[in-house]
Amino acid sequence: MKLNEEELSIIPATPRYAKDHMEIYKYANGFLDDFLAMDEDTNKLSFRSHNAWIQSYKLEKPENPTFMIKYWNKVVGLVLFRDAYFTGGTQVIYLMNKNHAGKGIMKAALEHLLDVAFFGHKFLFMELHIDIDNLPSQRVAEKLGFEVIDTYESPKDGTKSTGHIEIWAKTNNHGPAFWKQIPREDWMKNHNWLAGKRHAAFNRNS
Repeated sequence: MKLNEEELSIIPATPRYAKDHMEIYKYANGFLDDFLAMDEDTNKLSFRSHNAWIQSYKLEKPENPTFMIKYWNKVVGLVLFRDAYFTGGTQVIYLMNKNHAGKGIMKAALEHLLDVAFFGHKFLFMELHIDIDNLPSQRVAEKLGFEVIDTYESPKDGTKSTGHIEIWAKTNNHGPAFWKQIPREDWMKNHNWLAGKRHAAFNRNS
């Protein structure tokens, strides 16, 4: 079925959609947890816990917002802006409801969020950190014009993770000649950034 972009919207994360947030994680086994470490009880968390989880997104720095992706009035995914490996950019983490994956929804959402990152937050580039075995995420990155600019080793983050992570990047409107010179100098790395710490923590109230 062809994606109807008129029914796609991007909104700030809000507890109003805690039930949809629960559903995204409910089917984590064999999907999200392939390349994202999950606690064993994640899919057993209560509605109240998911409400608190969404509230915790507000504790992030202003430049690290979390968005919900709605399709046909249902939240089907999350996109988190988080600290980048290289100074001047943002790392984007995205999660999709298993029942709505493979429909082009996340690709379309990221296209819009590139403009939010570049023109709203004035980031110089966007990073996607992708395990070398995570082929679906690599295909999304390629379709959006991202390119691999660096690699690093990380603790294995998921049941299929290799721990070998590629940093895919897409720059603001300066073009490849601009971003190729950004990450090559070590002093420009974000030394507060920790490998493997790629997801927001929250206080659980089961």
